[in-house]
Amino acid sequence: MPMEVKQLTLENGEILAYRERTGEEPCMLLIHGNLASSELWEPFMEQFASASRLIAIDLRGYGYCLFFFPLS
Repeated sequence: MPMEVKQLTLENGEILAYRERTGEEPCMLLIHGNLASSELWEPFMEQFASASRLIAIDLRGYGYCLFFFPLS
């Protein structure tokens, strides 16, 4: 079953998206490669969720993350 995608909307309208599994410490941040999204990490997150807190982010412009302005 697909994981829920959580989103944060910034003041400028940009949307940051991520998937999260809560578990024990430490927390691991999972970053996808080029032309992928946080969906890539779902099988890993399902298998290792009890061992660590896992957060997989969508980079700007990928997956469910939207951006409107270049970084300044």
